[in-house]
Amino acid sequence: MHIRIAVFFLIMAALPIEINAASFDCAKAKSRGEILICSDPELSSIDDDLAKIYSKAKSLASSPADFKAQGEREWKKRETTCFDKPCLLAWYSQRRDQLMSIISDQATKPQPTALVPPQNSSALTPQQSTPAEEKVAPSPSRNPLIFKVKAGGYYGCLDKEKFKKLRDIVVRGDEPIFLKEITASVKNGECVMLNKGEQITLEEGTDISTVIRIKKEGIPNSYWTTPLVIRP
Repeated sequence: MHIRIAVFFLIMAALPIEINAASFDCAKAKSRGEILICSDPELSSIDDDLAKIYSKAKSLASSPADFKAQGEREWKKRETTCFDKPCLLAWYSQRRDQLMSIISDQATKPQPTALVPPQNSSALTPQQSTPAEEKVAPSPSRNPLIFKVKAGGYYGCLDKEKFKKLRDIVVRGDEPIFLKEITASVKNGECVMLNKGEQITLEEGTDISTVIRIKKEGIPNSYWTTPLVIRP
């Protein structure tokens, strides 16, 4: 069996590969994971999306050295542990969460307040207000609405606590455990992967919630997932 698998990948490496969008040169793909990514349009698209998020996170990282080291560890883990599509989908989902966490952390950091010369309050009309008095109106409820999944690599789970458990594993940085859990959960039907462009209906929550409940087009089940799937 191992010989047959080895022969298969030798043949794949020798044949011209249909080069899809990917963050690396598919013409030089050698590992099992890279060959699979380049030959699978969905994985290739997800890889391309992740490359854009990676670039954004890199520009915002507080420690470029730590960011680079983390990236190398994650790449090595993918190359040495993922040899099939479910594992790669789980890896991309986990890596996306890591990078989006960096972007979100930077986006929510308080910005320095500009010094504004004192104003004569009596000169303000009833409709005017100082910058300090301006408030952001809460987002109105947008339930239910139809959305398209923003990018590949996300996942949803039938059970809310199951999704939160997987998310907490990512936050703790237990990548091997996450990959094992999400791969098993997808295989047994507890969770599903959400594909880029896939139509979903928002049933509960908004884009600023911690978790939301969605329904995939043509599937009766509802799934709990991250609001990042609908966030602009």
